[in-house]
Amino acid sequence: MTDVLDIASEFRAAKRNHVGAALRTRMRQAIVAEQATCTTPPSWSAWQQRRQRLEQRVPGFLTLMQQAHGGVTAAPPPSAASGAATLRAVWQASHEAVTPARIVAQWQRYAHQYGLQADAVSFEFEAPRGCCRVVAPGYAVQLALPGGDSAAAWHDCLHEMGHAIVALLTSSDVPRAVDEAVAEVFAADLERDCSALATAAADARTRRLLIAQRLAWAETTGIPMAQPHVPWALWHDPGVQTAYVAAHRFAAPHLGDGLQTRVALQQFVANLSRAIDGGL
Repeated sequence: MTDVLDIASEFRAAKRNHVGAALRTRMRQAIVAEQATCTTPPSWSAWQQRRQRLEQRVPGFLTLMQQAHGGVTAAPPPSAASGAATLRAVWQASHEAVTPARIVAQWQRYAHQYGLQADAVSFEFEAPRGCCRVVAPGYAVQLALPGGDSAAAWHDCLHEMGHAIVALLTSSDVPRAVDEAVAEVFAADLERDCSALATAAADARTRRLLIAQRLAWAETTGIPMAQPHVPWALWHDPGVQTAYVAAHRFAAPHLGDGLQTRVALQQFVANLSRAIDGGL
């Protein structure tokens, strides 16, 4: 028979998860409302004004957004870029063409491995940028995937498939740091299948981490970056850059072996999400 204390513990966990999901929903609504009213070109001054308006819509917006999505405290990023030019060339060099047939075959392998309905995902190929759109949590996802033939292009495709798998295995809202960590673990399938890419893949991860650190620092301080244009992420996806930094840490222990079973993946998502929502 189930212990009364276990029931109480599960109730508290469910309540925390509900609070986290409600908070993330409220802040997404604030972002949508702000984007609908702001038509100013994305200059740095416009970005600073948008940041202030979001704080007016939801007092403490940035801090709440960072906490609700599992972000870490932003710190000044290192100034030096990582990696050698030769490693970047390997990452961008021709590897294997991203074709609809190969994408569908890869997705069918994942669907079989994790017990998913293969037709739960619809695809848009040759998209300008990768994107996973959840149509119905647990049931339907749309994936927009870029073309190309490089390791970088395949990384983006596998990364978005990781998002799709999270969406189909969980019906509840998932903090961004957890979702991004899972996506990065799936993207690492690329180097597990081709060990020659391991060093270049590690360098690419370090460079992505550095970008996230720089974006998170600008977002937290409100200080423009040393570049003429506002990065897409700061303008269209505010408040989550520290979550990308946290995702790097969450994913690291699983890059070598992956999350190979449905149970392992669900436990990873549930445990991290509970820890994040429990701190709210």
